[in-house]
Order: sequence, then C-alpha cells, then structure tokens
Amino acid sequence: MNRYRRYINTKRATSKQRGIPFSLTLSDLYVLLYMARIGISDVGKRNGQYVLSRFDDEGAYERGNVRFQPCEENSREAMMGNTYGIGNRGRSKK
Repeated sequence: MNRYRRYINTKRATSKQRGIPFSLTLSDLYVLLYMARIGISDVGKRNGQYVLSRFDDEGAYERGNVRFQPCEENSREAMMGNTYGIGNRGRSKK
C-alpha cells in the first residue's frame, strides 16, 4: 500500500473514531497536497510539518472544508478556540 493510500485510510479511521464524517478521496488528497505545494513526506504532527485541518474545526473532512496547514498554526488555532484551558477538555467551564 502506498503512503498516500495509507494516509487517507488512517485519517478516515481516526475521523470515524472521533465521529467526524470523512468523504475525501485519494484524488482529493493529491489536489490538496498540490495546492499546498507540499509532498506526503511533509505531512505529520511535528513542528515544520503540515496537518490536514478543517476550517474552524467544524464540519466534515470533505472538499471545500479542509486544507493542509503548518502544524504550529493548527495548534495555535486549537489553543485559541479552547475556552476550557489545557487539561480541562470536555469539562464545563465554571
């Protein structure tokens, strides 16, 4: 199995576990990588790598709602949207 197919299958499985619809195809992945001007070897969770993210962390992983962005930028956006603070995810704010 090539790296592209493995990536899309892994992303589909983790999205299912998180309850997030996933309808991207292998062709969609190629287009997204091309538009971001990166290769599959640039994708990962470390600083300097890129992650597939949804706009405003809402909706499905589908064409028009996703993009590749630097890992650091995605983490920064997640922190800004986290009103509960680190370590309090899933708990109500008092």
